[in-house]
Amino acid sequence: MPPRSAAPPPAWAVSPATAAAAAGVDPVAGLSAGEAAARRAQVGPNELAQDPPTPMWRLVLAQFDDMLVKVCAR
Repeated sequence: MPPRSAAPPPAWAVSPATAAAAAGVDPVAGLSAGEAAARRAQVGPNELAQDPPTPMWRLVLAQFDDMLVKVCAR
C-alpha cells in the first residue's frame, strides 16, 4: 500500500508568509487588479452568505412571546 500523504494544515495554523506562498500572492504588493478579477470570476466574491431577513409578522409575534405578557393575559 502506498503511503498516504498528509493533508495540508489549515490556513490559520501556518505563518502568513507560508499562506501567501501557497496562494501565490506577494504579501507586500498583493494581487494585481487583473489577477484579483480572475480569481473573483473563478471562485466568487470574498464574502459570507447572509441569513434572510426575519419577516415582519414574525417580529410582531415575537413581541408577545414573553412571560410577563403571558401572565398578564390570563
